[in-house]
Amino acid sequence: LAEVDALLPGKYFVRCHMGLCRLKGGDPEGGLAHFHEALALKPDPEEAPTVYSYIGAALKEMSRYEEALEFLRQGARLDPERTDIHNLIGFCHFKRGEHAPAAAAFQRVVELDPSSAIDHANLGVNLQALGESEMAAACYRTALSLDASIEFARRNLAALGG
Repeated sequence: LAEVDALLPGKYFVRCHMGLCRLKGGDPEGGLAHFHEALALKPDPEEAPTVYSYIGAALKEMSRYEEALEFLRQGARLDPERTDIHNLIGFCHFKRGEHAPAAAAFQRVVELDPSSAIDHANLGVNLQALGESEMAAACYRTALSLDASIEFARRNLAALGG
């Protein structure tokens, strides 16, 4: 990739791919540096949400949830239909114990992609934490109807008596 970067200097997508390789290789901090470089190179407007998503994912991997949320919100403003961004927003809020905004983010994901079993289950977890047991149980049932292998949804549904 360094050779490609030398052949195509100043191309955000090369930096972004370098960051993705680092992130997928278990080096989120190294990936983050490349993603910030990619963002500084002014990606095409339709590609900027992807860079924001990757920055958010890298920060999430480093447990820097508030920082991740800042970048993820920017990505969501540019492309409000990105399920990956809303999923990451939900995860970061969940990890911060902020169940209402987490539930809102996962609700948005399932509105955009009703077939996402894991997001129905994640919505259920946050609704359950908010005391919305009936709604949580419905989410778990939907999740399990889409993917019967989600064990935490099965356990949580059983705990709710469903």
